[in-house]
Amino acid sequence: MKTLSRLSCAVIPMLVACSTPPVATRDAAATDAGRDGANPPVDAAMDAQPDSGDPCATDPNCGRDAAPEAAVDAGADATMQCPMGLSACGGMCVDTITDRANCGACGVACAANQTCTMGACIERCPLGQTRCGALCVDTSVDNSNCGSCGRACAARETCSMSNCVADCPMGQSACGGACVDTTTSDSHCGMCGNACAASERCVTGMCRSRCAAGEAFCGGVCQNTQTSNAHCGACNNACPAGQSCSMGVCSLTCMAPTMRCGGVCIDTTSSASNCGSCGAACPPAANGTPVCAGSRCGLTCASGFGNCDGSNANGCEVDTRSSLAHCGACGRTCAAGANQSATCSLGACLLRCAAGFGDCDGNAANGCETDVNFSVTHCGVCGRSCPAPINGLASCSSGVCGTICNRGDLLCGAAPGVCANPLSDPNNCGACGNRCAAGQSCVAGACRAVCPAGQTACGPSMTCVDLNSNAANCGACSRACAAGESCASGACLAPFRVTSFGTTCNTVNTEQLHGDQRGSLAVGATRLFVNADQGMASFDPLTVATAPNVVGTSLDGAVHDLFTGQLFVLGDAQGPIQWLTGMRSVDRLWRAYQGVWDRSSPVMLSRSIAIDTSGSSIGVYNGGGRAIVHTTNVYDINLSTGLVTDRGAMAQPTRVFPESFRTTGIVEQSGSSIYLTNIQSSTAIARTLVPSGVTTTVAMFTNLGDAAHFTVYSAGASSRWLMRFEGSSQFGVVPEGLVSCPVTVTQNTTTGDLTVGGYTVAGCTVVDTNAIAGDDRGPIAVGYGEAYVVGDGGTIRFASAATPVLTSAFAVGSRGDHVVYNLANGALFGLYTDSLPLHSNIGIVSVNRLVPLSEGNLLPAGAGITLSQPISINTSDSSANMVFNGWDRLVIFTGGRLWNVNLSNGDVRDFGALVSPTHWTNEQWASVGIVESTGSATDLVYVESGTRIARLRVGTGAISTAGAFTMLGDMGTIGFSPARNRWYWQAEYTNQFAAMPSAEWVGTCNATFAR
Repeated sequence: MKTLSRLSCAVIPMLVACSTPPVATRDAAATDAGRDGANPPVDAAMDAQPDSGDPCATDPNCGRDAAPEAAVDAGADATMQCPMGLSACGGMCVDTITDRANCGACGVACAANQTCTMGACIERCPLGQTRCGALCVDTSVDNSNCGSCGRACAARETCSMSNCVADCPMGQSACGGACVDTTTSDSHCGMCGNACAASERCVTGMCRSRCAAGEAFCGGVCQNTQTSNAHCGACNNACPAGQSCSMGVCSLTCMAPTMRCGGVCIDTTSSASNCGSCGAACPPAANGTPVCAGSRCGLTCASGFGNCDGSNANGCEVDTRSSLAHCGACGRTCAAGANQSATCSLGACLLRCAAGFGDCDGNAANGCETDVNFSVTHCGVCGRSCPAPINGLASCSSGVCGTICNRGDLLCGAAPGVCANPLSDPNNCGACGNRCAAGQSCVAGACRAVCPAGQTACGPSMTCVDLNSNAANCGACSRACAAGESCASGACLAPFRVTSFGTTCNTVNTEQLHGDQRGSLAVGATRLFVNADQGMASFDPLTVATAPNVVGTSLDGAVHDLFTGQLFVLGDAQGPIQWLTGMRSVDRLWRAYQGVWDRSSPVMLSRSIAIDTSGSSIGVYNGGGRAIVHTTNVYDINLSTGLVTDRGAMAQPTRVFPESFRTTGIVEQSGSSIYLTNIQSSTAIARTLVPSGVTTTVAMFTNLGDAAHFTVYSAGASSRWLMRFEGSSQFGVVPEGLVSCPVTVTQNTTTGDLTVGGYTVAGCTVVDTNAIAGDDRGPIAVGYGEAYVVGDGGTIRFASAATPVLTSAFAVGSRGDHVVYNLANGALFGLYTDSLPLHSNIGIVSVNRLVPLSEGNLLPAGAGITLSQPISINTSDSSANMVFNGWDRLVIFTGGRLWNVNLSNGDVRDFGALVSPTHWTNEQWASVGIVESTGSATDLVYVESGTRIARLRVGTGAISTAGAFTMLGDMGTIGFSPARNRWYWQAEYTNQFAAMPSAEWVGTCNATFAR
């Protein structure tokens, strides 16, 4: 047996370690039993003989340490024999080349994340990776170790699935040695090796179900090629515009509202060439473009043109750039106003004022209303106001400003300058700029020394006198009082005193004549005038007999409500309109009660109506709750509200012309039809339909004379129709005739219907009004059971319009609250504010004019005179006012002061303050008494109480008795007539001269006076 010693080596990085395995004794049978199959078998003869080259053949300790036991590795079993290549470690034979617990030597254990490779502990590679040298790599994709360690791919190759393949184009991936698009590849959908199922295909890198029958996969989407307009029959086979896909074929299919016209779908609701149906082209239009809307042809006009008649046949026929009737747009009228001309330029209405006129109020409705030739506020042009000089007036003539000074005054200084009286102005004494020195005054155009306070230099000698008391210079230099007169407070006073008030009287009850007394009277030259609620009545001043003379304003504009009988008068701010007063702008209805117009509460009209009172072209018609004024248009007036409705233009119906500005008729209504009924001729009453003008005859007569006025009194079975005529008619021959006859009236106050029929001539009565009211002026009005007739002498009120006999005439007219008189001559005057007479209960007025009045009708008998200063009177406070009639003078107590008015020249003097004395008041604005003069003293005579007429001395306030009585009642008005030596009074109810409850008395008694 031989022994063989081997050197076993392990190669580790950077180190070669060798170890001596255990010595084995082998026999011939054991030869190569323990060898690695890689080693060739040892010849048996060789095994039997020692190797001659073996250095240990002769050395028993060859390869061993000096102490063999110590040479054994730690943990190695020195006595255990392991097969070749293994080592005995801990009683086990292990391969220290790969054993993680004994890696490289017994007891050397690798960490948990390490493995033993070639006898050394190295880090373990992740799953799927292989260690190649010091690196862990994925040999399926690593270009340097493709398939195995050290196998590198060539340039422009990529390792894919452990094989080197050529690089793939952009967007493709190498899968299984081939380049594939993983967004569409069914075998590599989304990533290599991800194969889609047989019923799926790869779409955008995801496996999706394959398209259904009849569909095609177009652009990544399953499309129904049977119906898709974009993929009809095949992908991307799009149908042309106007066609649709059906059963995979493109064909023309029109949807509502289109229809097939010439192989094209056309919307016939809007196609101008196929409007409503195929081929129905809208015709061409002049100045416009044809259009189709809603299957109907229309027009779109060119700029500056309009289809104003609504007809397509003549196109846009109007040039709206220049048409006055259609300026800028159809229907936009360009109309000129007063004193204007109108043009249309580029669609804009241009209004130009006539020469000499201007639109100064900016109101286009009234045109160019201002005459700039003469307007001081718009002289020459609008807004140019002429400045007025001090103490003078501005003027405008031919558009040039000027100034007006009082006669004798000089215009001094730069414009507008000062109007100076060279006789008295100390700054312009005798001539402009001649200023008097300090302490001087200007007298008669010369600078003189100043008189003491309260005196004035008068006369050639420039004597200083007191103008308040000097009879030769009373109120002003050289104003001398007449013989027997004295000067007091600058006024010449004639001596006058009532020496006795007698009790031998005549009386009359005036209540039935003119209603409730208002508390004033006036004694004229021939008549006595008494004021009451129904107006002024006149009497014989000696007997106070009730001669029915009519006074006051004629109610030429009277209308009345056939439903209620209420009486109104057409008017403006100046009062009721009257014949021959020119053009009037009627803007209100003055209420009238028993023939007297009341200025306190007019019904204002919603629009004004122009009436020419100088002609005879107007028709006025009374109706139920309404009145119609017919000028060129028919204006329907609601009598309750004042609403004016323009019923349109209509020619005047055939009629008999009147002696005033109007004819009078009635308004009838049936349903929506309105009729104007008037006297058509001397034989017919006719009815005219508004606004057509169709006329039918209502009633026929044999002879109505010259009648131009008729109306109706509506009172059921007692209804009457009334007519005025002059001279002769079938009813008789009289100077001025008024006829009342039965008639039938049908009315409905709810619907406004009113018709009149059954005009009769039986049962009529006639009365001559000439003796009472003079020549007729025309209008007839019926109200509250009374009839009113207007004549030149005034208005007559008849007691009842329903009675067959028209008698019992009463005197009526305007109230006489404004009337005063002169005891010296009986002249009558009116207190006026500008053109309006004073009236009770209208608040504070400024009386500034004294107007002479006619005894016949109390109308102005002249222009009157302007008071030297206005007097403010509160007409609503009767207890604070007293008026005293005197000899050439009038004294008014108001506002706690006395004012003396000279009746000849309007000079007003302030007589100072006065505490109101105890006195009876009236129902008008003031109680009425008498003013006396004795020397320079002034006494006021008035009714103090029911038993005394008192006399109050102005200045001292001393009161004495002028007359004592047993019972004067509520007498608040007394007057005196020197020419008749009688005194007059007005009272209610009972007094010592007349006893009757609820009566209105006027009386006159004997008296004496002294001068």
